[in-house]
Amino acid sequence: MRKIVLLFSLSIFTLLAVGQVETRSFPNGNAIDQVKTIQKRTKSITKKQMPSFDVQQMLKEDLIVDKMGDAPYRFGKGFDVNYSLQDGSWASTDNGRLWSMNVESQGAISINFIFNNFYLPEGAELYITNKKGTMLYGPVTHKENTNSGFFMTDLIEGDNVTIYLFEPSDQRNKSKLTIERVVHAYRGTISTNVSKLKGYGDARYPHNDVVCYPDWKSESDAVSVILLSNGTELCSGSLLNSYHRNPYFLTAFHCIDSNTDRILSTTEKSNAEKWLFKFHFTRNACGGTSATTGITCNGATFRAAWANTDFALVEATNAPYYGSARASFLGWDRSGATSPQGIGIHHPAGDVMKISFDNQSITTNNSVINFPGQAFAIGSIWNVNFDSGGIEGGSSGSPLFNSDKKVIGQLIGTTTGSYTSVFYGRFDQSWTGGGTDDTRLSNWLDPFDAIGMTANTVYMPLPEIKKGTPDFVNRNEICQFFLDYYRGNQTINWLSNSDMTLISGQGTAWATYRVSSTALGNVKVEANIGTEIKLTKYTSVFYRHFGGVDSYFYGQTSPIILVGGTNTEPTWTYDSYFFDKVSDYNPEPKVWGIMLKSKYNGSTPITTTVTVKQDGVTLSKVVTLKPATTKSLIVEDTPIFKNVRIYNIYGVKVYEEKNTVNFNIENTNLNRGIYFFESTDNEGNIVREKVMKNK
Repeated sequence: MRKIVLLFSLSIFTLLAVGQVETRSFPNGNAIDQVKTIQKRTKSITKKQMPSFDVQQMLKEDLIVDKMGDAPYRFGKGFDVNYSLQDGSWASTDNGRLWSMNVESQGAISINFIFNNFYLPEGAELYITNKKGTMLYGPVTHKENTNSGFFMTDLIEGDNVTIYLFEPSDQRNKSKLTIERVVHAYRGTISTNVSKLKGYGDARYPHNDVVCYPDWKSESDAVSVILLSNGTELCSGSLLNSYHRNPYFLTAFHCIDSNTDRILSTTEKSNAEKWLFKFHFTRNACGGTSATTGITCNGATFRAAWANTDFALVEATNAPYYGSARASFLGWDRSGATSPQGIGIHHPAGDVMKISFDNQSITTNNSVINFPGQAFAIGSIWNVNFDSGGIEGGSSGSPLFNSDKKVIGQLIGTTTGSYTSVFYGRFDQSWTGGGTDDTRLSNWLDPFDAIGMTANTVYMPLPEIKKGTPDFVNRNEICQFFLDYYRGNQTINWLSNSDMTLISGQGTAWATYRVSSTALGNVKVEANIGTEIKLTKYTSVFYRHFGGVDSYFYGQTSPIILVGGTNTEPTWTYDSYFFDKVSDYNPEPKVWGIMLKSKYNGSTPITTTVTVKQDGVTLSKVVTLKPATTKSLIVEDTPIFKNVRIYNIYGVKVYEEKNTVNFNIENTNLNRGIYFFESTDNEGNIVREKVMKNK
């Protein structure tokens, strides 16, 4: 008897933020009070003092570099150190112990750190706060461990900060870290308190805060400030929409090309893979005096770059896909069409996010444009003249939007020193780039040429379990489930109830199950992604099958039943030459059938087909019509059978006799008709046979 399983699905999920660290502002100075493990210990016994240096000399150097017009924005002086956990102080706390180290660099606008050999066990938490208690970075947990052990922090306001590491008792001595660089910010930095810190809003020219333009909220959610791997320089960039929705991040070639030779070395590409990205760094409101909670993510993979349009594309290791602080993925236009307006969103001098407007039609360059070490051919880049706002160092790599809010380029810079007359690399030129995978955008953003000339700005759809093919499977056969929009950098654990048995795919995005239950109702499949995302799919299983179809008795009424269907009445098709319909058969909800009487009275067996269609599903059964040959079942003096079970044509058990050695179906009180005999022998084998009760 063939059974077909129909699976109807509903996905339910629980969602938390993934792979990201928060930097929060506390204007009242109560940052430490937010963390239970360090509330009672606000000062560290160990203090490290950074040496003084010639700030004016560095500013002179910066002035020369800034005039180049296409260089990352240097904001800090890096001190190379070698501090480990042995150089800090440990103190006992509830359920564990607390490590701390205070670092001071007099006159710093902010301080940030580069760690190496960085590893936190599960349950450990790292925080950084400033002396004023106005900023709290963390928690950093085991989720932020990197394969290389390289880890960068956000910039912490002030010249005196403390690092705290809580290690739970059951993870004692498992934490590892080495501070290899301390960075002293001496000009325009990422900081939080506008009213108290001169560095906040340090951009030199009048700019427009992006939060004052709510119509650009979706686009600004994709823009990030980039902290380069040396910890002392900044650029901007943005996440792009793509066929696979991978976190591809567009920025400038010159943000990677540290030696400015327009050729990317293996080391330069490797350094780009250590970047830190900070999203949602804006004012808390239009005219506000503090910043929103910024989200930082470490790590990337180099994908492509081309000096001729000054583009670079990396794939972020972690991006804020989910939760209240999730990022968007920008739409783009690769047609090369000009736009009646040009808009840039960026982080000038590492300041909170700004937006600039060119209210005239943007044009391509009508002459060769020379930057240091790079000449851009006629028509290869966009020429933009902002009417409101502008750009500065730190804006490099930020997106240019057309009037349809689609990306058409990324910022190169300026050749005149003007912050309003600037150039952007053309997205359409970068699409084909240098003709290879590592010099073009096309094979990363749309490898199958399926999107077309334009893409829309989107937020990452939430991950969900979906049913794979086939849609209908036999009982005890297999079905597959897969994770849609799974980001591929977290562990997967598939679970289910007893109705489903996992055959393969544990730990992967595809899981193969065998339907192992004949019960109607819900079958549950679960997927836990890391410790943050828990997905559940409830699948309603209906067994559609024929019963009483093999009508070997001409002239006899034989019910044909559709068991475990839906509330939709099926349509039956049969050959009226062989059958007369006696009546419909609907003994209970979702159980449908008809009673057919065979009209065939020939002496030779003959076959015909009965078909039923319900909810788009069609089942067919070949019926053999011939004189009765099935005999009554008699089991006499045989010790091989332990138990006898009799089922009616609907699959319902109607009789059972245990430990029998003599059995005759004619001696039961069952009605005359067709039944199915089932028994288990002494060796555990199941024997099944179709039988008839004649009286």
